[in-house]
Amino acid sequence: MGRPPATEARDTRQGILDAALDLFSEKGFFGTSMREIARAVGVRESAIYHHFENKEALLDALVKEQGQER
Repeated sequence: MGRPPATEARDTRQGILDAALDLFSEKGFFGTSMREIARAVGVRESAIYHHFENKEALLDALVKEQGQER
């Protein structure tokens, strides 16, 4: 089976970021679990950890992404 193509990986990463932003906005950072984010994206929790070391790293990526949109 192997790894998904790079475009799929970017889409998954962006999907994780989008879902995390929605859930963090709705439930707060501490009220949102990695499992909930995975469920919202439709991936396994391990897929999130492929892209982000932990929930704090996910939040850092969101902050950086939001800072770049001007």
